[in-house]
Amino acid sequence: MLADFILFWTKIFFGILIALSSLFLLFTVDAKYILAFFGIFVFSFVVRLIVVFAQTKKHYAELEKIKQEKARVKYVIIK
Repeated sequence: MLADFILFWTKIFFGILIALSSLFLLFTVDAKYILAFFGIFVFSFVVRLIVVFAQTKKHYAELEKIKQEKARVKYVIIK
């Protein structure tokens, strides 16, 4: 019970701290730096998203190949 109370208030405290720090940085730091930071963030996010799509496509291609291999070996003819 006390641990939940402490966890709740620490989340609130750090949420408010992050929000106030963001506002402080917004008004004290030059807009170029903020745009550069968000640009780097968006660029890394897009690159990671493309990598995830490529990995997912490769994974599904491998699953399809395994499925076709299983379907092909259903019947074995022995002479």
